Amino acid sequence: MTTAIVKTSKFAAIDSRWTDGLDFTVEAKMRKYIYADGELYLFSGSEYPILLEQALLIGDLTEDDYLRFYEELDPNEVFGSLIIDEHSGYLIQKEGHTYDWHHGIAYTGSGGTMAKHLKSSMKTSPSPNGARVSLSEAKARLARRKARFASK
Repeated sequence: MTTAIVKTSKFAAIDSRWTDGLDFTVEAKMRKYIYADGELYLFSGSEYPILLEQALLIGDLTEDDYLRFYEELDPNEVFGSLIIDEHSGYLIQKEGHTYDWHHGIAYTGSGGTMAKHLKSSMKTSPSPNGARVSLSEAKARLARRKARFASK
């Protein structure tokens, strides 16, 4: 279960609990976020797609290796990320998620359902953990990242 809470230009928070398919807590050595190249990435979804994304972002995987490993993922795994610019605090990209903003605050992830009870009119992602993994989406994500950095 993942709960991410973001207020534009103010704060971003994400829980640290990892669970299995039955919602039991499992041990994980990695975080659900990473800072790379002036961007904060908040992740939700399955462990392996997140691990691949993080390895790519910190330079431990080449793009070719990333795509080769991504192709081996179980198509039932999911991946989502929210990318926030370090300087402005604004959402600059969302991958595998639809974030509905309410009064400048977004609650999302599978824990977003619980978070929405904080305010009855809160909306959460229709795809709570992200989108199902696909090689074509991984390639598109790489292209979007390259375009973002080319414009900086």
